[in-house]
Amino acid sequence: MRRLTITLVAVLALGAAGAAYPASQPADAPRQARLVVTTQFVKTPAQYIEGAFYYLEVRKASDGSLVRRRRGEGKPSLSNSFPPGRYRIHAYARPCSGTCEQLSRPTDGCARALRLRAGTTVRAQVRFKTDAHCSIRL
Repeated sequence: MRRLTITLVAVLALGAAGAAYPASQPADAPRQARLVVTTQFVKTPAQYIEGAFYYLEVRKASDGSLVRRRRGEGKPSLSNSFPPGRYRIHAYARPCSGTCEQLSRPTDGCARALRLRAGTTVRAQVRFKTDAHCSIRL
């Protein structure tokens, strides 16, 4: 009986250890691409008196569907892996309207198309300016 208990515990432990590691991908599976987006704020005389939230979005170029969104009061950033393909980065601000429980419509936005190739990392920097369109550099 004791030998059976030890054997069962060993089998369960090995099974749990195997479950902790994902199955290896087939050799023909497409490799992912990495996108790293950072933000920078350019000082201007204008400012959002009540504050604002800043957004980064990654959308598929083919149909505009949303793939990833990041929001932040400070500097939103993004670092994710995606399947290879064509995408668009969208960035914009949503100023607080009275309090930040209610936000104004998106403003000061910009967008940039990019292509992610398997096994590569693409770095982009969004430069936000209050009361002006932002810009995206690759």
